[in-house]
Amino acid sequence: MKKFLIILSLFLICGCEAPKEKVKAPVKTATPTPIIEVDDYEDDNPIKISLYDKIGGVRKKITEAEYPWVIGTDIVVLSAFATEEDEISGGNIKTVWTNYWDKNQGYTNYHIGYHIKFSTSDGKEVDKNILKPEDAEDFFEYLQIYLYDDIHQSGGWYSHVEHMEEGTILTSIKLAPFRGTEKINTPIEVSVFTYKDDNDFKDGNYRGNSISKSIIKKA
Repeated sequence: MKKFLIILSLFLICGCEAPKEKVKAPVKTATPTPIIEVDDYEDDNPIKISLYDKIGGVRKKITEAEYPWVIGTDIVVLSAFATEEDEISGGNIKTVWTNYWDKNQGYTNYHIGYHIKFSTSDGKEVDKNILKPEDAEDFFEYLQIYLYDDIHQSGGWYSHVEHMEEGTILTSIKLAPFRGTEKINTPIEVSVFTYKDDNDFKDGNYRGNSISKSIIKKA
């Protein structure tokens, strides 16, 4: 009888113990490999470029200058030459321009573009590339921009470029005031650059080294 009670007690003690849950080993997950975007852009543009104003019979490189901003009178006409010299000849622009541009081979693959930047008192922030005449239309009320191809001309008086055509070269840019020019409350930054294709831009910004900036202040 004692033996039976001992066995029964052991059975009850063991039978009341809750079964232990098996602890699962943590599942190891592979760390995702980050995707790295490779930018294969290589700036091999050999062109040096600067903006010049014809003053006193010579063309002077303009890095910073003052001009009157008077409606009815052009502010300035700046011409782009493939050089960084402080002064260059004031001779025929087609001849002088071609002499500099043709010094290095491969220039035919490049185009000339401009960038305009200024702020106005009514909150307008202009910060834009000018690659064709239409690019200046959205801020025309503040500043009129005219582009010229001084190379593909027969001579004499000629008009500004209205539409880009095959072979058009934007060699000069004219700034002219308009009724909203008085609202411009910063100097006008005019940059010139040369580019080959869309790969020379990132997020709309030119990223090459072939660029030069001129600061145009109000006299």
